[in-house]
Amino acid sequence: MSKKFRKKGIRANAPRPAPVRPARPRRYSVATLAACALMAASFAATRFEPVRRAVGLRPLLITPAQGNANLPLSKEYVYAGGRLVATEEPTATPTPTPVGPPPTNLSATLLSVSPPAATVTVSWTAPSGSAVGYVVERASAPGQFAPVGQPVTAPATNFNDATVSEGSAYLYRVKAIYAGGPSDYSNTDLATAVAFTDSPLQGTVIRARHLTELRRAVNAVRALAGMAAAVWTYPGPVSAPTSQRRAVYPEDVTDLRMRLEEALGPLGIPAGGYPAEPLLARGAVVNAQHFEQIRGRVR
Repeated sequence: MSKKFRKKGIRANAPRPAPVRPARPRRYSVATLAACALMAASFAATRFEPVRRAVGLRPLLITPAQGNANLPLSKEYVYAGGRLVATEEPTATPTPTPVGPPPTNLSATLLSVSPPAATVTVSWTAPSGSAVGYVVERASAPGQFAPVGQPVTAPATNFNDATVSEGSAYLYRVKAIYAGGPSDYSNTDLATAVAFTDSPLQGTVIRARHLTELRRAVNAVRALAGMAAAVWTYPGPVSAPTSQRRAVYPEDVTDLRMRLEEALGPLGIPAGGYPAEPLLARGAVVNAQHFEQIRGRVR
C-alpha cells in the first residue's frame, strides 16, 4: 500500500461510491391535487372559525370538488376549538298548503285576431270556497307559466288576454286566491291565435285555405311543445294556378291528427278521442266534421 493511500485511510481496492442521481419529481393525479386543496380549505376553516363565530359570522361553507360522489355536498361545517363538531343541512323551502279548492272547467279560446290586437278569452268555474280573486297564468313553452295581466277580482270568472301574438299557441291555467293564501291550479287549456275561415264549417266545401290554416295552427302547437314543424305527406294545395290545385285527401286529415297529438303529450293534454264517424279511410270523402274536430282541439 502506498503512502498516498495510507495517509488518507483509503484502501487501494476499496469500491468507489455509486454516483448520486438527482431525484425525479413526483407526479400527482388530479384527484390527489383536489384532495390537497380540500384539506387546505378545511385547515383554513378550522383555524379561523372561532374568530368568525366570535364576530357573529356564519360558518365557512366548504364545497367538495364536483364529481366526487363520496363527499357530501351542500353542507356547512361547524368547528369549535379546531375540531369539527357538527354539520348544518340547508333549510328547504316548504311547499305552501292550499287553503281552498281550485277553480275548475278552465277554457281558453281565441276571441279575435282583428286589430288592434289578437285576444284570447279565458273562463272558468268558481270554486265552492270564498275566493276573493284569481290569478291567470300563461305559458309559451312547456312548464314556463307566468302570471298574465292583473289579478281578477271575484266574482268575475273570465279574463281577456290581449297580449298574444297572432300565429302562436299558449297554455293557460288559473288559481284562486283566498284570505289565507292561494289554491292549487285548475286544469290547463290550449289556445291558438290562428283565425279560421268559415266558422263553423258545416255545409261548406273544404278548400285549400281550410287545410292551410289548420296546418299553421298545428305547427303553432308543435312550437309551443318545443317541436319542429311537421312534415306533411302531400304538399299544400293552392287555389291558383289551376295546374297546382288538388283535392283534400283523407291522408291530410290523418297527418293533422298525428302531428297534433305528437305535441299534446308533452303539453300534458290528453290525446285521441276522435269519433269513428264520419268514416276516415283511403278513398273516403273528407267531411267538414273532420276539420271541425281538429279545430276544436287547437283553438
